[in-house]
Amino acid sequence: MTFEASLARLEEIVKQIDDGRTDLETALARYEEGVVLLRKSHGILDAAQRKIEMLRGTADNGAPILEPIAEAQFKTNPVKPSSTN
Repeated sequence: MTFEASLARLEEIVKQIDDGRTDLETALARYEEGVVLLRKSHGILDAAQRKIEMLRGTADNGAPILEPIAEAQFKTNPVKPSSTN
């Protein structure tokens, strides 16, 4: 599953749980699914960051130059939970 697909599914899960019409057993199952998707998504992001660090260049001896990228360098648009109240 792609990062984007995981994010879309997480948004669906949040909406389902937030709507108040989901029974407890289903809500718990959706929550567990969400935790798994969240962990996978973090793994995808971590791998992408490592690739970016590796692509920063190479030293004269051919060794990769690893320069961690500060979070402030990324323009982010955080996903805010929607409210159906």
